[in-house]
Formats: sequence, C-alpha cells, structure tokens
Amino acid sequence: MMRRASIVVVATLLSLGGAAVASAADGMTHKVTISGELVNHWTVNDDRDCGPTGDGTLTVRFRTSSATRVLPRVANDAGRKWGVFVPYGPRAVTEMGDAKAAGTATRVDNTTPRPSPYPGETCAPLDKSGCGTAPLRGKTFAAVRGHDRRRISVRVPSEPFEYGHDCLIGGASLWSGPQRLLGGNAEGLLLVRMPKPSAFKRRRVVRLTSRTHQRSSYGNADDGSSTNDITRKVTVTFKRLKR
Repeated sequence: MMRRASIVVVATLLSLGGAAVASAADGMTHKVTISGELVNHWTVNDDRDCGPTGDGTLTVRFRTSSATRVLPRVANDAGRKWGVFVPYGPRAVTEMGDAKAAGTATRVDNTTPRPSPYPGETCAPLDKSGCGTAPLRGKTFAAVRGHDRRRISVRVPSEPFEYGHDCLIGGASLWSGPQRLLGGNAEGLLLVRMPKPSAFKRRRVVRLTSRTHQRSSYGNADDGSSTNDITRKVTVTFKRLKR
C-alpha cells in the first residue's frame, strides 16, 4: 500500500526592524545546503498465486542543487522557535521555501514468484525493468522548517519513488510518512537539533546531522506479510557569508 504524507506549512513573517540592515537581503548571514539519504531493506511474502517472495533494497539520495542565502535564528515572538529565514519584501523575512534538489533512486528487487499451486503451470517472470539506479522523476525539493526551540525539521517533496518504474521498493514511497513506518516524531518528521545561537557567530561552518531508524512489519490473511527496515539521514550545512 502506498502511503502519503501531506504537510501544510504556514509562513511566518518577521520584521527585521530598525536600521540594522539596509534591506532584508542584506540581513542574510549564511548560505545553507541540504543533503540526505533514505535506505529501506525490505522483505515481502505474498501468499497469492505467483505472488512475489523475497527481499530487496531501496536507496534514495538527494542534495540541493545550490546554496540558499538564509538567516538562521530563534524568532523573537511568543513561540520563540528556531527558524531558517529568507527575505520577504524589503524589510521582512519568512521561513525558507522549497529549494530545488536533485537525487537518485537505486532499486534492488531480489524477489521470485511463488510457485503455482496448479500442476504443470508456470508463473510468469516478475517485471523488474525499472530496477537499477535512475534520477528521481519529476520535481524534487528540500527545505528546513522551524519546529521548536531546539530543533528544525527537514522535508523533501518529490514524486513517489516507485512512480514510472516496474520494480518493487517496499513500503516507503515518499521521504515523509507515518511514524510507524519511517520513524521520527509523531508526524514522521526527521528533526535536526540546533546548536546555541552563538555557534552561528563563532563558527564559519555549522554542519548538523540527524538520523532515524525504524523497523516495521505488516501482514494479513489475504496478501501475506512484509517488513521494512528504514534509515533516513540528513546533513544541513550552514556557511557564514563573507562581509
């Protein structure tokens, strides 16, 4: 079953205020890049006639195509949560939008068809024409969002990983999804812990990493069973702009 996650993001506008900078663009202090990986080691045991049985691996890697100029800071409002901001008009900022990214998906399908229960009948070979390594289809993006006072989240909108390919990939069709399948917090988000704000002033490069690992299994009387062992990793790198 394909599982999808729908994330609605509401922009937060903050005024830079005063005469601290000539424009919002001048207030940006860093450039950020985002990269990551999702690996699912999966198994399937389809009880139906000629159903696939065996294992495989899906490996998805992505990286933003270019760096985005940003202002990482704790918002000075009632929530006081971390945010990664970009210019919005001449004197305000809003949370970073989706940055263009590129990536690949490597699909390995080792399954074989369950033998036919009928004497003399042979099951047709499984279609694996879409297996191998190929670029992610459609438009792929990556973004970081403020989550709370200590963490940000990483989201990666893309086409479903199985889209347009004849090859089994296990249960993970998108970067985000149910916690039971993908791990992370209650919404399945991968969260990245932020350092103290002073780190962005002291260090030229602030490189942050995070990881989730989740095992899950599913089964019913009609289709058989399946397992997923999913690891997601991300690296968010901030480099201070030269002044």
